[in-house]
Amino acid sequence: VLLQFAGGEPTMRDDLFDLIRKGHEVGFIEVMLSTNGVKLGKSVEYCRKLKNAGLDAVYLQFDGCTPETYKKIRGVNLWPLKQKVIENCREVGLSGVMLVPTVCKGINDHEIGNIMDYAKENTDVVAGVVFQPVSLCGRISYEELMDMRYTTSDGRIKSGIWFKIKKYPNQQNCSVVLTLKV
Repeated sequence: VLLQFAGGEPTMRDDLFDLIRKGHEVGFIEVMLSTNGVKLGKSVEYCRKLKNAGLDAVYLQFDGCTPETYKKIRGVNLWPLKQKVIENCREVGLSGVMLVPTVCKGINDHEIGNIMDYAKENTDVVAGVVFQPVSLCGRISYEELMDMRYTTSDGRIKSGIWFKIKKYPNQQNCSVVLTLKV
């Protein structure tokens, strides 16, 4: 059984390290964190504390590989910060990073290949990519959501962009996962 801390921003909690340790104590096989990466990018020591607490995987909000993409989606250039998260995780040996791009049609869908290339170039830290379509969470109207949303049936993500994973010999390919509205 896996445990993932998500929703809002879990790194805002003062007791996150204790929660990670407790997760393992009560028997969770793997403890994961979904994050925007701000604290991880600003402090290698914070990454070290996560690793020492027993964190197994980081699901990192990762919308692309250019400043422009982050400015369009998040309103600020987070690209240098995202690169720093990867560097900090590398430094402390936290190698279970999953890149999680929110794919918005016409805004960052052109970045899918760049994200896969970035993952491939950083397989010592990046364990995979989890693509998710934009979802309605109060920031955009339903109409905007439907205009910008991708789902599996759109066929934008092709099997040709999969690649062999060297670090995890039991897995043959890096797969692409989409969260879908049912």
